[in-house]
Amino acid sequence: MLNPWNAAKEESGALAENLSSNGLDLNDQGHLLWLEQLVIWLK
Repeated sequence: MLNPWNAAKEESGALAENLSSNGLDLNDQGHLLWLEQLVIWLK
């Protein structure tokens, strides 16, 4: 099952600050992380 959230969250469960500018929407770095997780899942 694809679940990129595990790679994107902090210990508190919140979205990692470096992956978003507003705590909700992914920034470029967040999208790259999501893409990396998708590639892993597809293998």
